[in-house]
Amino acid sequence: MGYAQLCYQYCCGEGCSICCMLFSTWGFIFMLVVSILVKGGYQGIDPENAINPAERHVAAAHSFGAAGIYAIITLLCLARYVYIQRMKKQRSLEYIHQEDEM
Repeated sequence: MGYAQLCYQYCCGEGCSICCMLFSTWGFIFMLVVSILVKGGYQGIDPENAINPAERHVAAAHSFGAAGIYAIITLLCLARYVYIQRMKKQRSLEYIHQEDEM
């Protein structure tokens, strides 16, 4: 049994891939908005916990980095979903081809 077949059988399925992709997309959007707000100087509603202006660029960079990680996870989940769809199509075509031979 090859690695691709093991991965198809034992890794997350179609529903899990979609769920992870949706949550990761939301995380990407949220972190991107936070990054833009922090970089733009937004202080928030609590003045006691405001970001120090000297550290604002570091906080924005870290938020952009987190958004990038969420984007990568979204792409991986999308790739997994596409792989599952192709395997389903391939298996259905193999099944049809086997029936035609009989």
